[in-house]
Amino acid sequence: MSVQDVGSIGELVAAIGTVAILIYLSIQVRHNSRASNEILDRGDVRVHNRDEPGGLGRRQFPAGEACVRSLRKLKQLEAGGSK
Repeated sequence: MSVQDVGSIGELVAAIGTVAILIYLSIQVRHNSRASNEILDRGDVRVHNRDEPGGLGRRQFPAGEACVRSLRKLKQLEAGGSK
């Protein structure tokens, strides 16, 4: 087996690994999207106040409330509502 053959096998293994990683990541993104949609549907979205223990605070997440409102509005528009 020559060096070129070993290199070709290495490229094949790398390509298979890349495809496997992309499949895994696509599954994770799908699960994350479903979980986010379920949270929005239940209305469990909440922005932490910096005064609360472990809160993000306004400095770290200044547009938190606007982001939550935007996500809820987007979810309503996707559902066909216009509220």
